[in-house]
Amino acid sequence: MENQGEPQSSLSRQELLRDYLTPALWWKRLLNMLIDLAFFYVSILGIGLLLGILLVFAGVNVEEWEESITENPILDRVITSLFFVLYYCLFEYFFGKSFGKILTKTRVLMEDGSKPPFKNLVGRSFARLIPFNVFSFLSEYPRGWHDSMSGTMVIDDSSIPNSWFDERYENEEENL
Repeated sequence: MENQGEPQSSLSRQELLRDYLTPALWWKRLLNMLIDLAFFYVSILGIGLLLGILLVFAGVNVEEWEESITENPILDRVITSLFFVLYYCLFEYFFGKSFGKILTKTRVLMEDGSKPPFKNLVGRSFARLIPFNVFSFLSEYPRGWHDSMSGTMVIDDSSIPNSWFDERYENEEENL
């Protein structure tokens, strides 16, 4: 007779752990967004200052260069949006977390508990640019469009052991 208390061996570790993943609470998600926006804008300011210094040393008229960008709000928006997407893609790909998620001890995973592939992170990051994306959290089960569209979720790190994350990420990086 088969023991009902033991998991079936045909289930993968991923399938067993998926049921234990705890979605991050709405206030942690909000805090993540606020921290990430602050960090992003401080980073953009730093990049702008560094770029300005480099342009001065290159002999470029910084005022004319700055004016050419500020006079074209579409170009300004496109450049800022690309940096925004790049910020999230790089942080979430290499660390599984953005700066805000590092501070709140949450992370991004696929719905099945695996590490998100880079293409999903790119889609997730571009989906953040959808106007009114923040309103997608105002539901019975708050989940951002950037999560549902990319098949990802944000979980509390405490819902599964850290050793699983480390091992899981190492194994998946070997398979890339």
